[in-house]
Amino acid sequence: MPVSSIAIIGAGIAGLSAAPRLAAQGHAVTIFEKARGPGGRLASRRTSEGPIDIGAQYFTARDPRFQSALEQWRAAGVVATWGEKLLSLGKSPSDESQWQRLRDDSTRYVASPRMSALSRHLSEQLPAHASLHSETRITRLIADDDTAPGKRWRLEDSDSAQHGPFDHVVISAPAPQARALLSTAGTDAQGAALAEDSLAPALSEALAQVEMAPTWTLMATLETPLPALGGDADWQGLLVSRGDDGPLRCVMRQHSRPGRQAPTHARETLSLLATAGWSRANLEKSPQEVATLLWQAFEALPELRELAPGWSQGKVTLAAHRWRYAHPTQTLPQTSAAAGHNAHVHNVYDQKGYGQGSSGLWLAGDALRGPRVEDAWLSGHEVAEQLLNTLADS
Repeated sequence: MPVSSIAIIGAGIAGLSAAPRLAAQGHAVTIFEKARGPGGRLASRRTSEGPIDIGAQYFTARDPRFQSALEQWRAAGVVATWGEKLLSLGKSPSDESQWQRLRDDSTRYVASPRMSALSRHLSEQLPAHASLHSETRITRLIADDDTAPGKRWRLEDSDSAQHGPFDHVVISAPAPQARALLSTAGTDAQGAALAEDSLAPALSEALAQVEMAPTWTLMATLETPLPALGGDADWQGLLVSRGDDGPLRCVMRQHSRPGRQAPTHARETLSLLATAGWSRANLEKSPQEVATLLWQAFEALPELRELAPGWSQGKVTLAAHRWRYAHPTQTLPQTSAAAGHNAHVHNVYDQKGYGQGSSGLWLAGDALRGPRVEDAWLSGHEVAEQLLNTLADS
């Protein structure tokens, strides 16, 4: 198999899943990430009172492939179980205002000592043939047929610097951002329009069917400890809403996570995630206004409301973070279940001659599977396998 140069746009869990699979086969892989470091939804904010996870709060593992990777991360000490003491509101009208220990069969995992530790670990474990360029926002895909044989794409960043050329480009950015990039792929370096059978418009059209939901996250530090809820003083988190009802979806006590030290001065550090519906309705409000509204919703939760003001008299520090494209509520439609999770993309590829490697464009990310961390990882794993199969057949 000849060595190919491959660009991956986005160093979230999907991109970090695809990169080592490709580099392990000797291909030259370059990852471009617009943020200061890798992570995507595995995001944490450093504060004077310790880290606060502001994206995914935990994840589960169902697929054997992801379970196998998970065991490697556990052996490396970067992932641990958590969530045995989550509380939820009662399901019947008689106990709907009472917090109860969540009883289910799910094993939940978190990265230790913070969620971003997993993405940091994955980036540090990249093979020699892979590299990560952070703080590099790719804004344009340029068809480059006039360079060395097989070199199809150059990438232009927000500083107008160009990277490449690359044989293949894997776009793992959220669907709206991926569509914006694909819209730039309709011309070559001189601005001339590409042939009508270019794959980019078809991929962009497919991504238009993906619906993304936003999420506001509130970070809070408290001087006074929170009270016992449902008779449980060591509760780790609250699962508040099962849908889009109300402002709050969940509340997680950050110091309860494995590897975390107790706050230095504050007694509590919390991450509060809003529901998608509330986040959408309040998307353009200022972070300060959102922080106030979400904290008021927290104070009004059952038991906390009745036990106020005792627990809320000390100093409270609030900061809000907006995820405009937090997770998909509608993924790419499945056109053929027998063809696998990426069947919808395969059909677009097949219609455009993609099986002959004629485009060099690939998609990865939660738009192809679903909102879970596992979905994103499997998406990257699968697109790497598909790309390797294409290279082997070429």
